Amino acid sequence: MFTGDVHLGSAYNDKRLFDDDIRDACLKSDYVVVNVESPITTSPPSRMTGFVLHTPPQSANVLRAFGNTILNLANNHVLDHGVAGMRDTLQFARNRGWPCVGAGENFAEASAPCILEHHGISVGLLGVSWLGVPFAGKSSPGVFGDSPESHVRNQICDLRRRSRWVVVIYHGGEEFAHIPLPARRKKLLRYLSFGADVVVAHHAHCVQRYERVGDKFVFYGLGNLVFDLDYHRNFAGTDESVLLSLAFGEESINYSPLFTRQDRNQRRVSRVPSNPNFSQVTQRLYAQEWGAEASRRLKSYWNSGLEKLPRNNWKQKSFYYWKKIRRAGGLLHTCVFDKYGLTRPYIIGGVMHYFRNLLHPQNCGGTSS
Repeated sequence: MFTGDVHLGSAYNDKRLFDDDIRDACLKSDYVVVNVESPITTSPPSRMTGFVLHTPPQSANVLRAFGNTILNLANNHVLDHGVAGMRDTLQFARNRGWPCVGAGENFAEASAPCILEHHGISVGLLGVSWLGVPFAGKSSPGVFGDSPESHVRNQICDLRRRSRWVVVIYHGGEEFAHIPLPARRKKLLRYLSFGADVVVAHHAHCVQRYERVGDKFVFYGLGNLVFDLDYHRNFAGTDESVLLSLAFGEESINYSPLFTRQDRNQRRVSRVPSNPNFSQVTQRLYAQEWGAEASRRLKSYWNSGLEKLPRNNWKQKSFYYWKKIRRAGGLLHTCVFDKYGLTRPYIIGGVMHYFRNLLHPQNCGGTSS
């Protein structure tokens, strides 16, 4: 069983946090792999700006309800409380006999897989994180990073030789979007070509699509199992997740989703019947959905705050078009200086979708989603 993002604040220390359906499903699984999005520590934070997360140890004890737990630490918050916080997290897991992947004292430890064997079938787990957090070096602590990609390829190939099945747990990408960026999608599909059988991804904080390539799978985003930050409440779907059950046989993999919703006021996570965003995507459908989403975001930025500006005389019109020129300049600046490449694709994708829609409107699926 694989969970979405988990951040347990000090208020989330009640063993009744998860309803019976969720607990029962996890206990029936041989293992539950939890993406712990914050260090389990009492150490002070390493920085005071941005969103600095941590989970008190007493809150993390609710994870005992899952049974045989494995922690994925390859994410952008595991070092929010410095190396001390990461070490506390690793020690917390060791004290309970919980394996960890994705972070460590050096590259060898951070990139080390967890290999599970059950009924003669072996499954290797590898945790990988993107930018925004220190990558582990030869003698320096951090996470196993996705760059250079040759490191990931080498680890997948090595794990392929050591286990029957290979699962890459990936953390990174665009937040609050149900459609992954094209570059992110291509990266995760490359992991399949390197030898991974399944890629399970996080960080969007909402449920995303999944894709099947032959007998392999990419699950682009499992959403938030437990995550309660004020700014998350401004985005639809951040209270939803998928508990993904993967059954590994000798010759095939089967998956089964269990959908959840978090009641942040009652501090309860319950099973729900379905989630429309957890659906299979094909290359053609992805192109349509991505174009529509990029167009929607570009239009929203282009018009935001300007829709109600009056244009009844030349002075008002001049002011309106001056604002539009500044907005265009902001878009160009973003295209050039987008450090992490999270906004530029929406600008380019939105413009391309607009012109494609002009030329071939029947093939573009509209301009909104």
